[in-house]
Amino acid sequence: MKSLKRRILILIFPLAMLAQAHAATDTTTLTTDVNTLIIQANAAVVEMSSTTLNSLTMASNLAALDTSITGLTTNVLTVFNTLDGSSGLVLSSDLLLSLQTLSGTLLSLSNQLLVLSNTVTTLAPVTMLSTLDSSLAAMLSLSADIGTMANRIGEMADRILLMSDDIGLMADRILATQVIQGDNLALTIDAILQTQKNTLALLAMFNL
Repeated sequence: MKSLKRRILILIFPLAMLAQAHAATDTTTLTTDVNTLIIQANAAVVEMSSTTLNSLTMASNLAALDTSITGLTTNVLTVFNTLDGSSGLVLSSDLLLSLQTLSGTLLSLSNQLLVLSNTVTTLAPVTMLSTLDSSLAAMLSLSADIGTMANRIGEMADRILLMSDDIGLMADRILATQVIQGDNLALTIDAILQTQKNTLALLAMFNL
């Protein structure tokens, strides 16, 4: 699909809001970074849930969402890259709760995307093929970005544990966080896969 090749990567949230990569990560800075991601992800959920699609404008609406999610994905990767693997990180309940909240917010984002995907499926028969083609390209891009974020957030939690020196002191809290994050990740992937399944079915149906 040619429209995928024409994607323009624009950050809607300034990366200056996030800590830059540094030699060692401190708990306070990392928690602040993750909380910033939560704020941005919640804003994306609101934007997505308030988007109303119709057969005339859904391509531009989905393109705008794609720009927002591309920016969020880049910011998630920026925070992930601050985790250099060095030991000495001190875990805190606030950090673990923030990681748990971020994974839950991403689940909300994937569920909202599935709602939009179902709407596109409903509107497809009355939509111009060029509009539908662009819309489906945006849906695939959105699902890919959310999948990337889900993977990086899971890896972020794993890397934080590897960097921590006090796992034993918070073993129960860590286990509870991992269980919740694991459940959120599984549900997020399920929603993404269903979105992609819907999109690929439309591509085949309309020979796009």
